[in-house]
Amino acid sequence: MAACFFFTTAFFFAAVFFTIAFFFAATFFFTVTFLATAFFVSTFFLVTFFFTAFFAAGFFAATFFTTAFFFAATFFAAQADFSEAGDLKVFVDEKQLENLDSMMEDKGYLDGQAMFTTFNMLRANDLIWSFYVNNYLLGRDPVPFDLLHWNADATRMPRQTHMYYLREMYLHNNLAKPGGIELNGTPIDLRKITIPIYLQASKEDHIAPYPSVFKARGLYSGPVRFMLAGSGHIAGVINPPAKRKYQYWLNDDQPTDLDAWLAGAEEHPGSWWPDWDQWLSQHSGPMVPARVPGDGQLPVIEDAPGTYVKAPSDD
Repeated sequence: MAACFFFTTAFFFAAVFFTIAFFFAATFFFTVTFLATAFFVSTFFLVTFFFTAFFAAGFFAATFFTTAFFFAATFFAAQADFSEAGDLKVFVDEKQLENLDSMMEDKGYLDGQAMFTTFNMLRANDLIWSFYVNNYLLGRDPVPFDLLHWNADATRMPRQTHMYYLREMYLHNNLAKPGGIELNGTPIDLRKITIPIYLQASKEDHIAPYPSVFKARGLYSGPVRFMLAGSGHIAGVINPPAKRKYQYWLNDDQPTDLDAWLAGAEEHPGSWWPDWDQWLSQHSGPMVPARVPGDGQLPVIEDAPGTYVKAPSDD
C-alpha cells in the first residue's frame, strides 16, 4: 500500500512538471514556426495523457490495496469515544496520571497486579468482598471458574503505551476527533472507515460500558451492526453457544440514539456468536480448508498453550 501511494504521488508531480514544461515550450516555439508549435502541442497532450493515465492507475491501485484486504471489522467491548467512558474516569486526571507515571518510572511498566486491582475496585462487591466473605470468613473453597482463572493472569502495561492511552483517549478523547491522534505521522480519522462493522458490547461491562461503546456508531461512516450481549466484560464476549448461557439484544433498525435502540431491541436467548457468524459470512471471502500447523515453512514448536505460561516472573 505504501508503494502504491509513493508511485501515485510521483506520477502526480511528474505530470504537473511535464504539463508546465511543455506549456512554456510550446508557447516559446510558437514564434518560430507553426509546425514546431503543432509538434510540441501534440507532444504536450500525448505526454500529459500518459502521465494522467499513470496517475489514475496509481490512484486506483492505492484504493484497491487499501480496501481489498479489509471487507469488514469486528470490535469487542471497544471504546472509541471516551466522553462517557464510565467509572474508570474517576482515576484519570492530570494529577493522578503524573503519580501513575512516577510509579512506572523505575521499571518502565505498570505491574499487572496494579491493573488487576484497579479493575476489581470498580466492582468491589463482586470481585473483592464476595471472595473475602465466602473464602476467608466462611471458609468455603472457591468455585472453579475458567474465566476467572484466566483473568488472574494479569497483564503488565508498558509505561509509554499506558500513559499515551490514558492521556490521549480517557483524558482528552482525541481518538474521537478527526486528526486528533497521529500514528507514524498519519492523522487518524475514524470517519474514513467505510467498511461494515460489527460492534459488540456487554450489558454489565464495568470496564467498557455499553453506552460508551455505542457512541462509536457515530464515528464510522459505514454500516454498523451494534449488538448488546448479556453478562460482563469477559463472559459477555466469551460465550460459546454450547453453554446456552446469557442472552443478547439486537435492533435491526439500528437507530443512532441509544434510548431508541434499547426501546426497540429484541432479546434473544443464548450466545450471540451465531448472529456474528451469519454476519461474517456475508462480508467474508470464500471458505478455505483449515490450516495444519507444520505444513508450511514454519515447524511446530510445541503444543498449545506453550511452556512460556509456566515460566515464573522475575519479580
